[in-house]
Amino acid sequence: MTQSLAVALSGVLLLFLDYAPTNGSSYYVLIEAGEYVGGPECCKYDNPFATASANGIVHGYTANGNTYLIVNGTDVNQVLAQALDTGLDKDSSTDSLDHCGAWLNSVHYDGHVFRGFYHEEWRCDYAKNFYTNKSIAYAESEDGVHFTKPGHPHNVIISAPNTTTGHQTGQGDHGSVVVEDFYYLYYRDWATWRIGLARSPVSSGGKPGTWMKYYNNEFSEPGIRGQSSGIGAGNLTGTAVYRLSTLGALVAVGEGSPTLSFSPDGLRWLRMKMPLIHTDESQWNRTLAKGVFLGLSCVSGSDFRRKRPNQPLLSLLYLPRAT
Repeated sequence: MTQSLAVALSGVLLLFLDYAPTNGSSYYVLIEAGEYVGGPECCKYDNPFATASANGIVHGYTANGNTYLIVNGTDVNQVLAQALDTGLDKDSSTDSLDHCGAWLNSVHYDGHVFRGFYHEEWRCDYAKNFYTNKSIAYAESEDGVHFTKPGHPHNVIISAPNTTTGHQTGQGDHGSVVVEDFYYLYYRDWATWRIGLARSPVSSGGKPGTWMKYYNNEFSEPGIRGQSSGIGAGNLTGTAVYRLSTLGALVAVGEGSPTLSFSPDGLRWLRMKMPLIHTDESQWNRTLAKGVFLGLSCVSGSDFRRKRPNQPLLSLLYLPRAT
């Protein structure tokens, strides 16, 4: 029996996929017809779509410097007529690590509090080869709508050992998933372009000071300024990771033409040979003739209330052609 996946484009288009194992170590994927679900356009979003559910309500977020709530209802079709600023915004102080922006990439509801892990940037000069310094910080919310940054500006959870180069640098652009008793957070190391991994006990809430980076085959380095090793030996295609309960495995989707990876434990990864769909590999290069796809993420299929709610929804952000 095949099992369903879905791909959403900027909260606008869903492409439903079917996959099934062909033997003990391989599988196939089929793309079904797309479905538009709508979405507001106010802020030229440049961030992956993220969701969190609590008490039957789905909260959906995206961002561009500031983080916005764009979905609030029983499923992801409940798009707000106007995006709502969550309070998770860029800080006015030039010394803050989120002075250039706070993008909520992933959020988990633990039954009491929404735990958010947001991408942040500072000392940015995007006109000069997209120069910026990236890190990851902690935020939380009681209602999933209004967020705070406890301990700010000392709420960073992941940062690079060195952030003094003249191009994009630091560690960020992440995704996270729960693996047994830990939050696993996958991030892009901009010094090496490798994907790194850090973990924190779920019991800690993922707060600052509780994260350890994976280095030399063990979680041995602190999240702040610690060293890190690449994960997946080139088979992990991206940082957007989701637990696929029906297979008892993790699934990740990569940038560019989106390609899936699968893992039994979050450390060892198997990569699909072909992408799900072909898109323009050159991100941010919008023209009058074409838009671009970027900002991949994985959200819960139950948030879309499909017939098979245990399957993830893979989402891509679509930036329309330039006007």
